[in-house]
Amino acid sequence: AINVAYSRCMSAAGTLDRMVLNQEKNLSVLSAHVVNLLRIRNKNEPLRFTIYDANGETRTPPDAVFSEYYRDKVSFSEGICKFAPDVNPVFGTEMAHILSPLVGKMKACILESQPGVHLSPQNREELLEQALTEGMPTKSVYVGLKGGIQFSYPWRNAFSEEFDPRTRPWYIRGKFSSAPVWGKPYIGSDYLVGLSLPCSMQICDEEGNFYGVTGLDISFNKFAKSLLNTGNVGHFVIESALIDVDGRIIVSSNSEFLKNDFDWSQHKQGGEM
Repeated sequence: AINVAYSRCMSAAGTLDRMVLNQEKNLSVLSAHVVNLLRIRNKNEPLRFTIYDANGETRTPPDAVFSEYYRDKVSFSEGICKFAPDVNPVFGTEMAHILSPLVGKMKACILESQPGVHLSPQNREELLEQALTEGMPTKSVYVGLKGGIQFSYPWRNAFSEEFDPRTRPWYIRGKFSSAPVWGKPYIGSDYLVGLSLPCSMQICDEEGNFYGVTGLDISFNKFAKSLLNTGNVGHFVIESALIDVDGRIIVSSNSEFLKNDFDWSQHKQGGEM
């Protein structure tokens, strides 16, 4: 019985490892792609990010639909761009054109976030439908440039007027890490679908020049569900938990955040738990 329990535990750990490593790989690829686009600096790229104007308004993409998962209007054909208050709009718009090819990579980060899944013309529509209705392990991908410009995908009108990526915990943490680093769960603007678990890393070229930070959010609830539904399950299991190398519990089946009666109003939106 002990051998069976141990075997199931190792199998569950392997599944979670693959999920985490898959997100880290996607993030590293995205970071390298940003560096390449900034090196090319093609200002004539077709714009694939909608931009907030001076009044805090933004255009809604024609294909934006209400998502059962995100519980808001979402577009997977475009991303969204937000300038910090000190950003020159002309410069910000120029950068949005230069980085517009990122949208394709960002889409792949989300649609391929389930281990073993590869985006193709054959499964594209099926994966998009799944992302809208059920969600994927990765729910959002973003880039924050050191100049104060934020690029996020998929398109969602969810930014506050005074938003500055450089002040966010994921940016501050990733700024000093050349490898993907995970943060604590936090309450995002899409808190109705659960907590977000952020991962971020610095964007640097081979010479060590720093350009900003790229990051992604995975669904804490989906991650926890993977923990609960794999390995040792049943009434005899008191608690399932994922523990880091320092002995800290990252995810637990007893987490208050997974309870249906958890009071979100008692926690500040954007704050890490």
